[in-house]
Order: sequence, then structure tokens, then C-alpha cells
Amino acid sequence: DRVVIWTRSLDQEGIQAVLEQGSDAPLQIYLEGNIIIRSPQQELRASRAFYDLRDDRAILLDGELKLNAPNLNKPLRLRGEQIRQISRGSFIAENAWVSTSSFGKPGYRAQASKIEVEQAQAGDIRQTSGVQAEVDEETGLPVEAADPWITSHHNSLWIEDYPLFYFPYVTAPLSDPNGTFPRVSVGNDQIFGTQVRTVTNLTNLLKLKAAPGNEINLNADYLSKRGPAGGLNGRFQGFDPFGLGHSISGDFLGYGIYDTGHDNLGADRRDLIPPQEGRGRAQINLRDDITDEMRLDAELGWFSDRNFQEQYYEREFDTAKDSGTLLNFDFHRDNTSASILGRSLINDFDSGTSWLPKADLYLLGEPLLNGWFTLSSRMTAGYGQLQVGANPTDPADLYVPLPYIANVEGAVLSTRHEISAPFSLGPVNLAPYAMGEAAYWSEDLNGDELGRLYGSVGLRGSMMMWRAFPNVSSEVLGLRELAHKMVFDFDYSYSDSSVPLSDIPQYNEFDDQAQYRFRNRLIQNTFGGILPEQFDPRMYALRTGAAHSVTSPVWELVDSQQVLRLGWRHRLQTKTGPFDNERIKDWMTLDLEAAYFPDSMRDNFGEDWGLYSGRYAWYVGDRTTFLANAFYDTFSDAQQLWSVGIISQRTTRGSVYVGLRQVKGATLDSQIITASYSYQLTPKWVTTMGTAYDLGEQRNRGQSLTMSRVGNDFIWHFGTNYDVSRDNFGIAVSLEPRFMSLPGLGNQSSNQLGSLLQTY
Repeated sequence: DRVVIWTRSLDQEGIQAVLEQGSDAPLQIYLEGNIIIRSPQQELRASRAFYDLRDDRAILLDGELKLNAPNLNKPLRLRGEQIRQISRGSFIAENAWVSTSSFGKPGYRAQASKIEVEQAQAGDIRQTSGVQAEVDEETGLPVEAADPWITSHHNSLWIEDYPLFYFPYVTAPLSDPNGTFPRVSVGNDQIFGTQVRTVTNLTNLLKLKAAPGNEINLNADYLSKRGPAGGLNGRFQGFDPFGLGHSISGDFLGYGIYDTGHDNLGADRRDLIPPQEGRGRAQINLRDDITDEMRLDAELGWFSDRNFQEQYYEREFDTAKDSGTLLNFDFHRDNTSASILGRSLINDFDSGTSWLPKADLYLLGEPLLNGWFTLSSRMTAGYGQLQVGANPTDPADLYVPLPYIANVEGAVLSTRHEISAPFSLGPVNLAPYAMGEAAYWSEDLNGDELGRLYGSVGLRGSMMMWRAFPNVSSEVLGLRELAHKMVFDFDYSYSDSSVPLSDIPQYNEFDDQAQYRFRNRLIQNTFGGILPEQFDPRMYALRTGAAHSVTSPVWELVDSQQVLRLGWRHRLQTKTGPFDNERIKDWMTLDLEAAYFPDSMRDNFGEDWGLYSGRYAWYVGDRTTFLANAFYDTFSDAQQLWSVGIISQRTTRGSVYVGLRQVKGATLDSQIITASYSYQLTPKWVTTMGTAYDLGEQRNRGQSLTMSRVGNDFIWHFGTNYDVSRDNFGIAVSLEPRFMSLPGLGNQSSNQLGSLLQTY
């Protein structure tokens, strides 16, 4: 609205319509009113401003700076009482706040006493490699980097006019969605007490140069009933320390706590005394893809005691791969593969095998005699140290070692080969086969040498039948023509072993530690200290044929047996998609299986038929599916498992599931109804809920509820849950910064209820 200009012209005649200036001539402007200064990467607004164009310096009062950068869907607004431009692309704002909201002063906002915006130039250590420096084609000089670095001091989180949280220092590239503003959750329950948990990005906080996919995070926690805790975690990729031309990727985690409380692990383990107050873990996973054919994996996994992971990382303990300490090399080419594994059980409370080392060689599907026969082979040689996990330090922590684990060690050798002769007999595909194995153990369960010869002959076959129904159509059922496809398959085998399975130690684990420890307790609290044969997991694996193949990693699990396995598989298929680009999809599927044991007294506890199973799915529409499955045996105290459920999904808006599951066997008889949903009520509110109730035992199993408020700059999570097994009720509030736009509901939050109430 009002402008004052200071300059010096070359013609000495004052300011003309066309003004020519020398390179050393000053040009300074003072402005008042509605001021807008635009450039490709930024926009400045103010009510009063002074601008020195020659030196690229300015001062703006009641100013606003809008910054654009890669990976941002919206510009970042920086509003301050005073904004100083100290060089091209670099600013300092006093008493400022930031937001991605384009409307006024947001109710949820981050404020700071001072915010610095520095334009990272090419070669700057803080320039992220995700934003590559461009080169001007005419001059050959680097173009100004487009990803400024933001640093703020004395930060606080405000709701309207009330501060809630303080953090002294934040720094990050503008386009980094993680930043350094910590993710914070606050909660309370009966296991950990009042909890304050934070995660801070150290990569940005220390202004370290990091390519995308590389980061270090600091965890700083306090749990009132347990103690202070903290650690580091991160991930990396593209690391080539030796200049070999291939990169290493991986992740790491270190976490420790000074724990003055007791562990509550549920049911009869609600008050276990840890062996020491200093507890923690360390884990490193590395992968080196040397070539397309060779790979090297290295792992380190250490825990201070047997229950630390289950207490503090329960979801990982239940569902993730066991942490190990190993070095494994893999090679594959065509139909040949080989591996060399070195592994050490550094946690004495774990049961399993240290391999010093073990080598495997596979040859699969090798044609012989011009394709009349096919050969598949596996050879294994290793030195194993099988160990029984040490007893818990608290006698209340039930532990009975499984009978097939013992403290033995020595050479473990095996070679297994199978020859098959596949051919077709009309519509039936047949493949007679013969398999043989020779195995040796330096020490068996009694510490003696043991050799085994195993052989199996059999016949596999399958036949497919189908019929099309082109006139079937229903908009209600989602049918556009219909085809029914059936496959009948069978596998008959007669096997003989020179040594019974009960004499063979289980060097190759088939359970992870979570399952193994559950079985340890089950022997005592359910079966009184002696494991019945029908509940021996190795017997179940034998009956299902888990190791009846050349490539089985648990090749110990075979014995003398005669069995006919039958399968009947159905697919009802229809067409979907636009008429000019239709595709085939399954509309309904059904798989039925059963096994017949001629020598039922030896192989199936006196029942000729067993291992009945069925899996059914009806894809009612693109969003709704009905599911059912069952697994049955008919001998005394056998398993009788089934479940039915329906799941409905509304693309990214949410999903709902309702199901009923029966788990029955021996003294256990449970029918559990479960329900869960996740739904985006509005663009700002997302809710999830889960509940479970046992109809058989007439008892509640637990509930959880989370409400998430999605804002432009932050996501608030409000959660509560109740765990009946632990008699634990908890509530939590979590704050997740999202100054960088996060596309899609699925990416709006990295937190789930379990992480809010327990651990990241």
C-alpha cells in the first residue's frame, strides 16, 4: 500500500520508467500494508517490511513465511512477531508458531521462542540425499537446494491458549516426515503404573547426514511402577564400509530399564520376581545382498532374562521371529541352492541348538533319462550343541522341559533323496516316488551314537474337473457368469524307519520360544507333569506329514507310517471389472482334507480316519467376506477346532469383523466370540474397538478402544483396554506430530493400541 525505495541510478537523473543499475548499486525498499513477496520455493507476507535486495536481507513485522519442499502436499506456514531474512532462503522468526493449516491460527499448534530456516546448499552435511542437487545446464553450477533445514528453540505444544508440553530443541529438513519433535504417549495401568514414553529422531537432532531409510531414534521413558528406561533404535541401508560395490542394510535396537517392580505375564504368572533390577536387550540385524545369487545375513539377539521380551515387547514375543545370534550365507542358482549357518545361543534360558556350523545343499527337480524321472536331494552336515533352557529364577514361573530336548552335542549328518516318475493317465496326473535317507547323530537323547535309515515309497496324484455356467448372473450376489473348478488329489505313502522318533533329539527347532515356553507350562498346569502322546507336538507333525518331503528343515520328524492323504478342492469363479477389461476372481472356495491310517493303533491312536479339515471362504462382494474353517480328530480328548466369521471392509474408511471360535481338547472347552472394527467417522476422527467373550467358560476376555483425532499438525490418540488374563486396566494418550502431510488413512498413524499402552 505504501512504498519507499532507496537506490542510486547510473544516469544521475533520478528514477525513470526504466531503471538501470550497476552491480554495486544499493536497492532498499520499505513497505507497509498488504505485503506479498513470492519466489518459487517460498512466499512472504507481512504488514511492515524492510528489504535489501542487493544483500538479500530483510526484516518483516507480523510476518508469515510459506515454504514448499519435496514430499510436502501442503506448504508449511511459519508465523512470527518478527521474521528476519539473513541471506537468500535463510530466515529467523521470533516468538513464532508453525502449522500446515491454511486457516488462521490453529487451536493445536507448536510454538517456539525462535525458529531458524536455513537453506541447505549443495555439499552441506545436513542436505539429505533424498533431495538431489540440480545443476544449471547453461552455467554448470549447482542450483540452490530446495529443501531447507528448520531449527527451533524452546518449543511448546499449545491447545488454544494453554501450553501442554515443552521440548527445548527441534531440528530437521523440511521434507523429512519424522522431524525431531518427539512422539509422546502418556498412560496408566496396573502393570507399569503411570507411563511417559517419548521417541526422538536423533539423526535430525544431531544434524547428521542421512539418506532416506537411515535413522537413529532415542527412546526415553519413565514407568512409575517399574523405573526409568531408555535406549536407541534405528535402521540403515546403502552402507558399503569396505567399498565392495554391494550395500548392507539392517536395523538395531538397544533398550534398558532399572526395574524395581514385578512381572505380570497373565493367568498364574501375575507376580514374578525378575532375576535382577537392571534389565534390557540388544539386537542387530544385517543383510548383505552380495549378488543376485548370494546373500549374507548376520544377527545378534541378547536379553537380560527369560521374561523381559514377553513383558515389555509382548506383541513381538508372540508374533515375530525369534531374536538370534547367527551368521548365515545363502547361494542359489537355477535348481541348486546351498547355505552355511553359524549360530550361538547366547541366552542360557533359551532352549535350542547352537550350530558350529551347519551346511545344507539342495538339488531340486533335476530331470533324469530325458525327463522320465526327476531327482530331488538334500544333504546336511553340522556340529550342533542342543541345550535345555535354564530353570527360571522364580519357582512360580512353571517350567518342565519337553522330552525331546536334552543337553547333548556332536555331529549331525543327513542325506535325503527322492526319485519320482510323473506321467498322465488320461485326465489323471500321477507321480510314483521313492525316497530314502541316511542320518547320523554323535549323541542321542542318552548321549550315545545313533544312526537311522529311513525310506518311503508312494504315489501322488491329482485330477481336475470343471464346468462353466455362462448364463448365471446376479447383481445382488456379484455374479457375472460362473465356473466351477474341482481338484481331487491324494498322496499314499508307506514309510519305514530303523529308529523310532522317540529316540531322536530335536536339533532342528520347529517351535519359536513363545510356543515352546507355553508348552513347558502346559505340561505342568494342564497334564500334571507328564505330556500325553496325543498332545506331543512331534506326534502331530508326524501325522500331518510335516517332514515328509526332501526340503523339510525339520527332517527328524519321520517314523514308520502308512497313510493315505485325500484332498477335495473347489473354486467357484466369476468375472469382474469393466467389460472391455474383465478379469477372473474367486467367488467362493472350499478345501476339504482327511487322512486314512491302515495301521491306526500305531499311527492314529486307534482311529482309522483323522486329520479332518475344511477351509471355506465366500467373497460376497469386493468388501465383504464370510470365512469358516475346522480341524478335527476323533480319538479320545482329540482336538476339535472350528471358527466362523465375517469381515467387511470399506476401502480406506475402515473394517468390521465378527467371529466365533471353538478350541476344544482334553480339559479345554472354549467358545470365544470376538468382534472388532476400525472406522474413519469423519476426516478428523478415527475409532477402533475390539472385544472378546468366552461363551464356554462364561467369562470376559478383554476389550480395547482407541479414538484418534487427526489434525493438520498432530494426531491425538485416546486409548483404553482391559486384559482379563493380567487383571490389568489401562488408559493412554498419545501425541504424534505430522507436520508433513501423510496421505491416506492407512498412513495417518504409526501407533496402535498395544503400542500406546505398553511399548513401541
